[in-house]
Amino acid sequence: MFVANDERSNQRLKPEVIIADKLYDFDSNLFRIDEMPESEIDSHAKEVAESVAKKL
Repeated sequence: MFVANDERSNQRLKPEVIIADKLYDFDSNLFRIDEMPESEIDSHAKEVAESVAKKL
């Protein structure tokens, strides 16, 4: 159970803003993510998840 005011949690975890599209290469000419094939979105999501998991 996570309690936001738990001192132990605050000492171990530090908030960090993650700009996901900086963690993978993509066609920057696309206007929105829904212009990307779903398989490519899934692949990028996996890349981001793996990158974030390495930091834990």
